[in-house]
Amino acid sequence: MKLAFWIAFISLFQVGIANTQIINAIPSVVSVLPVWTSATFNSQEPEGSGIVINDGMEILTASHVIKSAKSIRIRTNDGLILQAEVIWKDHDTDVALLKISEKLVPAEFVDGGGIGEKVCSIGNAFGLGISVSCGVISANQRTNVGFNALEDFIQTDAGMNPGKSGGALINADGEVIGMLSAIFTKKSDADIGINFAVSTRLINRLLKQKQKAGNSTWRENPINLASYPKAPNSGMMGAKIMDIKTPSQAYKDGFRTGDIIIRAGDRRIKEPSDFKTEFALYEHEHMPVTVVRDNKQLVLNWQFN
Repeated sequence: MKLAFWIAFISLFQVGIANTQIINAIPSVVSVLPVWTSATFNSQEPEGSGIVINDGMEILTASHVIKSAKSIRIRTNDGLILQAEVIWKDHDTDVALLKISEKLVPAEFVDGGGIGEKVCSIGNAFGLGISVSCGVISANQRTNVGFNALEDFIQTDAGMNPGKSGGALINADGEVIGMLSAIFTKKSDADIGINFAVSTRLINRLLKQKQKAGNSTWRENPINLASYPKAPNSGMMGAKIMDIKTPSQAYKDGFRTGDIIIRAGDRRIKEPSDFKTEFALYEHEHMPVTVVRDNKQLVLNWQFN
């Protein structure tokens, strides 16, 4: 009995800690209020969400939330409304950055967790104000979903509705692991449990590039890839090199037409979009790449300048 009591007590204590940490994350998420013209009014998503970052005077949000707005305001969870200006957009990833004049509480960012880990979405669902919905990570490293040119999504069943775009996906410690971005649906923006958040890995890469170069610049990829295998064939999925520029660093590093890339960095490559994302996000001086050539696996090192 004593053991059962202490197990139950510890479980309730841990739940209490988790709830407190989730509640503490709420002030770092704001409502984004675009001002529209009658021609550009977005009836599907008239308001959005944002995450307070850096010094507390910058707001991360989804680019599509503010795309055609005349002006923008943000609203904190305790009811403060501030003017905001757009200082940067990256259309390839649907990420934008706003600037405000007062300091708010910045969020803590960490890399995303594993499949099945508890997460919560925080955002301005349907323009009703900041709310929280919880679920789990359903999948990670999603690419080729079809929303953006460059994708690295965390998939979750944590509730997400129109208005939550730009909000935060947080872990049980209240740390941001992604920015809410898209709902996968057939006919309407109804929550059917397949929701996507831009990974913090991609966000951090974007912010570092902006700080360094003032905008987002991606490495030039000298290889053309195609999905492998093509129907009706079978085999291990990968990205087949159809063409490679010569001279190029990739060619110098040993890559050849016909190679099938099955792994790059820490990512399993199942299709060209997987490699495109890893190639863009990888930050070390060289990236280990596993290819299949003549039915044998080779590990090549792609040197970055």
